[in-house]
Amino acid sequence: MTMATSSAYETLEVSILDTNPDIRIRRIVAFGCGALYSRFYFRHVVHTALITVVRKILVDHYTTVSPNDTVVHCCAQDPAYNMDNIRLLQEQKILVLDDPDGLLAVNEETLVIAINPGLPVRQIICDMSSRSKGPAMMIWARGDHMLDRPYNIHINNDTYPINKMRVP
Repeated sequence: MTMATSSAYETLEVSILDTNPDIRIRRIVAFGCGALYSRFYFRHVVHTALITVVRKILVDHYTTVSPNDTVVHCCAQDPAYNMDNIRLLQEQKILVLDDPDGLLAVNEETLVIAINPGLPVRQIICDMSSRSKGPAMMIWARGDHMLDRPYNIHINNDTYPINKMRVP
């Protein structure tokens, strides 16, 4: 079995593509994926891999829909990144941003990934979106990322517009 034929991949793909087919995502911005050399290495690798998996889903979809417009830029922001992390992310064509550049990069053509970041990303984006249109979609997980239990992934999209969402 390959990643693209797994049920988890299929669920993620359907969740992203079936939410609102008219949305065009041109950028993925990820927050708090974690240092790739740490005690929680495996979880952080999975968080980082999610960026490239989501990009693959989008690029494959855009290749069939509009073959001349398939570019999806990826960015990540985490204060834990060191030079080795940055080099590894650059090899995957993921641009590392400093605080607050990740938040400033979010617009209506952005998919935000926030898996237990060290700052209240959803709340900040909700506040920023009250004055403008928010991101096209958000993927986040709740729960303690230090524990060995699976995440519940939540996708926020046009069904629940981010500029109408209020997070306590």
